[in-house]
Amino acid sequence: MAFLEIPVRSDLPAYDFLIDLEGVTYQLAFQYNARRGGWTFCIRDTSGNDILIGIPVIVSMDLISRFKAEGAPPGTFVAWDTSGQNLNPTDSDFGSRVLFLYEEASSG
Repeated sequence: MAFLEIPVRSDLPAYDFLIDLEGVTYQLAFQYNARRGGWTFCIRDTSGNDILIGIPVIVSMDLISRFKAEGAPPGTFVAWDTSGQNLNPTDSDFGSRVLFLYEEASSG
């Protein structure tokens, strides 16, 4: 399996960026919801059209394969708690304690 670490951060409550995944450029948008106490993310094409929206960032689970969306990345995303406690990211440790990874579909 080939994993790519997605450069997420927790110093901003909402942000987006472009990233190339398996030869296609996507826009990833992240938002922290203080009321819910968790992060969500959206996947968009380069024109800003929604592909998948409002996906909760939950550690140790496949975050997008359960959805069938045209234009979605072929691999999957997973949040990984490096402390081994399987705790979801907070407003201050997304990108440090909890890493956001993309597993390429083309990895053998």
